[in-house]
Amino acid sequence: MHFRDLAAQEEAVERLRACLDGGRLPHAFLFHGRSGVGKTTAALALSRRLLCSNPDGFEPCDRCANCHRTAHFNHPDLFLLPPTPAAPDTQAGEGQRLDWISGVQSDMGKTPIFRLDESKPLEHRIATMRWLKQEASRAAMASEWKIFILKRAGELNVESANAILKLLEEPNPGTLLVLGVTRTSDLPETIKSRCALVRFRDLPTGEIVRLLTDRLRAASGDPAEAAAIRLAARVAGGSLTRAAALLEEDVVALRDDAVDILSARQGDPAVHERLDGWLRGKDRPRLQLLLELMLLWQGDLLRTKLGAIDPREGLANADREADLQSAAGRLPLDAIERTVRAIEEARSAVHGHGYLPLVLPALAESVARSA
Repeated sequence: MHFRDLAAQEEAVERLRACLDGGRLPHAFLFHGRSGVGKTTAALALSRRLLCSNPDGFEPCDRCANCHRTAHFNHPDLFLLPPTPAAPDTQAGEGQRLDWISGVQSDMGKTPIFRLDESKPLEHRIATMRWLKQEASRAAMASEWKIFILKRAGELNVESANAILKLLEEPNPGTLLVLGVTRTSDLPETIKSRCALVRFRDLPTGEIVRLLTDRLRAASGDPAEAAAIRLAARVAGGSLTRAAALLEEDVVALRDDAVDILSARQGDPAVHERLDGWLRGKDRPRLQLLLELMLLWQGDLLRTKLGAIDPREGLANADREADLQSAAGRLPLDAIERTVRAIEEARSAVHGHGYLPLVLPALAESVARSA
């Protein structure tokens, strides 16, 4: 949890450095950017630097008692508050929320790439925000600052947002709030206008490849491993945490499914059997991923046919370059473009709750006719 742990966020880091160097820290920051690009890491790095007794320039010293406490999430003046699953507004419900928050903090300290469990709907409850207001009114115990980090602040409900607004309107000296959101529009204008905004950029594909390799899968020289990392990084849309999740999904097998569907001949019964498996699952996020992998394949196919491969990034599907070369030589340009349009229409239908038993079979038939 250092600023040096942030990848490709030079602009955000320089903004925070300027605030520290000039002694002009606001009472609240709004960190905005895609999930999984370093907003929480930056918030924790800033917190550790502010709470450190003997900072080493822009970084915490990692030697003082405060640094040891912040490294293990047991500093009395630092509070990391993720959204929590629904629980009753009772003593037992509050215990469940506290257990969840404690579990998130523990996982963040020991997981190379942390991802919040979103298997249940999450929100920042009004009870938690009331507790935050009460805690913020108390003096710091071991430093000059009390720092509250609201992860996924876009999950504030109306009541919770109003509670935060009152704290922002009348900030207590020595109190810092750091709110993290995907989009600034996730919060009411009344909250956004009272925060200093810091933008976090999408991560470049090369950085995601490096981070996945360094933190999750040491470079082994295994071509299959390299293919999985490359595909996950390209599909992730600039998010390290999404790329890490895709590695667990066996993204190469999903890509191969996508290519088989795109390569099937019209009326081929085998492709309809494969589609039946996807349709029975009724898993729209996985279907969206399948369609994203189809578009990634078509993009590589188009670049191969035009001879326009970026030498820095290469092909996302480089492990199947021979298949791309074969298809590029066989398919006319207009057929590739028609397939791209058909995939995009199918993706819009899946996203818009279209009738799944029709969407994928129609796509397969459209692609087969274009071939």
